[in-house]
Amino acid sequence: MRYSDLSAVVRSTLVPYPAPHSNHRGVVPLAPSRGSIPIGGAEVGALLHSANSALVRMTEHVRPGLSAFALTRILERQEALTSSSIEGTHGTLDALLAGEADGEAEGNIREIGGVTRAISQGLDVISKMGRDGFTLDLVCDLHRILASNMERYRDTPGVLRNRVVWIGPIGPTPDNSSWNPPPPDRVAACLEDTLAYMRADVEDPSQVSPIVRAAVAHAHFEAVHPFSDGNGRIGRILIPLMFAAEGHAPVYISPWIEAADHKQAYFAALKAAQQRLDHGPLVRLISEAILGIEAEFKVTMKAIATIEAGWRKRIPLRRNSAADRTLRLLPAYPVITAKRLAQLLDVSFKSANDGIGQLEKAGVLTLRKAQSRNRVFQSREILGVLTRPFGSDPFDHDTV
Repeated sequence: MRYSDLSAVVRSTLVPYPAPHSNHRGVVPLAPSRGSIPIGGAEVGALLHSANSALVRMTEHVRPGLSAFALTRILERQEALTSSSIEGTHGTLDALLAGEADGEAEGNIREIGGVTRAISQGLDVISKMGRDGFTLDLVCDLHRILASNMERYRDTPGVLRNRVVWIGPIGPTPDNSSWNPPPPDRVAACLEDTLAYMRADVEDPSQVSPIVRAAVAHAHFEAVHPFSDGNGRIGRILIPLMFAAEGHAPVYISPWIEAADHKQAYFAALKAAQQRLDHGPLVRLISEAILGIEAEFKVTMKAIATIEAGWRKRIPLRRNSAADRTLRLLPAYPVITAKRLAQLLDVSFKSANDGIGQLEKAGVLTLRKAQSRNRVFQSREILGVLTRPFGSDPFDHDTV
């Protein structure tokens, strides 16, 4: 890490690493400021205002009871997939859903499934406790869920690191690192600073926006780097959890970050916040991400509504029959087994299987996997919309 890249304030927090890295120093991040946070002028301010409004609109769109609420299950999995992709672990939505359907997830899909389960656990805690849920126990629990599904993880899942780590090229020393987090004996106190900030009431008007607070907290968490691996994915989970703690929808930004041309901007924004305490670029990036996610969500919902209308027009179904109710479930469960469908509809296996059979004959469902403990079916049309590249036309692609 080039110490010259650090602001004078950040340089003042450098402390030596323990042996065998005692020739290097790590940053002990100052506690997140609860005072004024400069965000970069009127242009970023206008963007932030638009993103705050989008956050409110998204919250209205996905209220329980509305048709769009069902899609939140898919949004969680898209976050898990794209956040993992940012870290070099790749998978596909249809493979993830199939692994959940038949219980046969392995390798990367098993690891990505760990992110999905961590998101669910975090949402459950925050829905009950609000900001008070941001505790060391929560963060360690989220990490335990993720890391216990990572084949390459060699430390104890859910336990703070006890060794020096750095961000940058892999090697025996941090000679070419871009960021040196605090030494292991300072991690717990630094992480508590992050969490105390996340729990605290707003003290300055510049931090009224949950987007600003999410930017500050995210940069601080990543600067602390409390675990030996998995920090990026846990840190990005905390952003939507902060939105949820304020009563908003947990808007997930990794799909936008992972899209073309955004990943490097994300890393650069993190560097600016960590190295120079300049949070403006990260506030801008998260604001742009929320606006991009809202636009993508609207396109997705419109495309799904078009597909459903086409089904209804060409397939005569008895109202509230198993097949009729299955159609309503497919946006959230585009990969399904009869066993899982029976549970979701609270009907017998036979009724669920008959409903699937009816939709298979109509071309709504196709058999994905026959050589499994459970036959796995999929809606190719819905998956085509959900798995398309971010920002692309939902009908201008090959189906899965």
